[in-house]
Amino acid sequence: MKIFRVVCDYVFSGDYYVLADDDEDATDTVFDVASWCNGASADTTKDAYKQNKINWEFDTHPDFQILETMEIPPGHPSYERLAQQFNLDEE
Repeated sequence: MKIFRVVCDYVFSGDYYVLADDDEDATDTVFDVASWCNGASADTTKDAYKQNKINWEFDTHPDFQILETMEIPPGHPSYERLAQQFNLDEE
């Protein structure tokens, strides 16, 4: 077996609807609430959500694209660590 690196993009597209005084305030509000991390859920405890100043509509499944696939050969800086993680025996 060989080790491969597969580079992917996950893109969620949608809209935020914001009650704000101006476009800068709307942008700042979305920037404040839209800082999600992989594996996390939307943080609806922030003030904008509590005050009913923001709502959102996003697909639950992202657009997915594989950008590149490349073999990680023996001698590559990451190979030894990955081989240990995958329990690969030296051939």
